[in-house]
Amino acid sequence: MLARNLLFSTSIALCAAFGPTAEPMARFDCQSGPASGTWELPSGSGKSDGFINGTLYLSPAGTFRYAFNATLTDVPTPCLSCISGTIAGTLDDGAGPAPDFLVKGSYDGSALTGKGTFTCVIYPLTSTQEVGKIEGTFSDPPASTTPGTFKGNWSICQ
Repeated sequence: MLARNLLFSTSIALCAAFGPTAEPMARFDCQSGPASGTWELPSGSGKSDGFINGTLYLSPAGTFRYAFNATLTDVPTPCLSCISGTIAGTLDDGAGPAPDFLVKGSYDGSALTGKGTFTCVIYPLTSTQEVGKIEGTFSDPPASTTPGTFKGNWSICQ
């Protein structure tokens, strides 16, 4: 009986000592930072698509992490002063086979100013599991002869 009690109390002490320091079963590698680049809105509903050419940087160092390239497709809306559409693109780190991730999202804004917001979800190439997002603002004034710009923030956790 004494041996059983000693074994039980030793087991409890070991669990208390090692339990809180145990490694979690899943570890996530998360990266994030600012995003910026060129934003060219579509020329009009059904006429031609627009595009995004940008860069995602790591925080806090501001070093290159991914090239962000996407197509902007206008989605008609009953609001004549609104712009709305979808975003479909990729992220590529420039090493190995490309691309590294797929990006899908949407944008909304004002047709009068060419300014608005966008939100994208990031997926691995072989899965529908969301691993990150990109959110931000864009500005591409109407009748401008130069492409607009976007800025935002991104994060990916795998």
